[in-house]
Amino acid sequence: MVAFNFIKAQIKKVESGEKCATIRPTRRAKPGDTLQLYTGLRTRKARMLKVARCTDVRKITVFKDRIEGIEEYDDAEFLEMMGCEEDSMEEFISYFEKHCTLPYTCYLYIWAELVTHTLKG
Repeated sequence: MVAFNFIKAQIKKVESGEKCATIRPTRRAKPGDTLQLYTGLRTRKARMLKVARCTDVRKITVFKDRIEGIEEYDDAEFLEMMGCEEDSMEEFISYFEKHCTLPYTCYLYIWAELVTHTLKG
């Protein structure tokens, strides 16, 4: 199992399923792996938000004017999957311009909620 931590601003979107993808600097999971989605990881206030199944992992590169590796998604689909507040890819990419050196190569993780079934005896 692989655990991902999410900041306070993302909690509701992860729990509701509005956010079903994240970008991380290293490859830690592969499709089919179980993901544990947390907030406050490594603190006394750690709380599991959801358990999900990794459905896709892809290496992406963020450039000043585009993101390579997400070509099958249009901008709106990608931003929705990421649970973004941003209205445009330019705004989304500006985060990486502020916090990373571009071009920035990283991994996009996409998940689906695990459905558990209870057997009636």
